[in-house]
Amino acid sequence: MQNKTFIILTIFFCLISFISCGKKSSLERYPGSDYPRNYPNND
Repeated sequence: MQNKTFIILTIFFCLISFISCGKKSSLERYPGSDYPRNYPNND
């Protein structure tokens, strides 16, 4: 039971990382996109 939970958490973490990378790359294409404000702006 413990091992199954660990596998699910690992897969979930990988998905979060993958989605975050996708957001970061799309931000470079669309600088005006809604992303956390602490990200450097190109003013």
